[in-house]
Amino acid sequence: MKKFCVLLMMGALLLFLSTELKAQDECFKQEGMNFYVNAGVLTDGDFSFKPFLWYVGPSLDIHFGNLLMLSPEVNWVFHKFDFKTFLLNPAVCLNAKLKCFFVGGGISKYWVISGTWSGEITDVLLRLNVGVKTGNVKLRAFLDTSFDHLFDRWWTLYGFQIGIGF
Repeated sequence: MKKFCVLLMMGALLLFLSTELKAQDECFKQEGMNFYVNAGVLTDGDFSFKPFLWYVGPSLDIHFGNLLMLSPEVNWVFHKFDFKTFLLNPAVCLNAKLKCFFVGGGISKYWVISGTWSGEITDVLLRLNVGVKTGNVKLRAFLDTSFDHLFDRWWTLYGFQIGIGF
């Protein structure tokens, strides 16, 4: 039930933002690249936000005409506000552009970079995402799930992100 409520709220927010932005002629820059600085939160399949994980990082949107966008990114993931240990999360998604919305999929991976030990902690994961872009702001919801345990709540992370473009 928690999952349904959170997904319903995210859908309502995206719908609200898209209707508010209909006055804009162009939601996407249709060619070239856009650079974003992102921040967001991650949670597990229970939507408990325990432990509290948040992240920051850059992303790049590379446009291929009016329909496709390749979005590589790298995030630094932190637990609470403990900066001694953090994860590195590179990912890339191929997205279809639908007016102000985008939807797509790609791959992601997590590594522990600092702390008492370092190394990879996940295999390559499937990343599915949906979002909305307007002007210099990008809102996105995504999930990372294991290829071996697709959509199993113990093997799935959900992320919610806001990005500011330059």
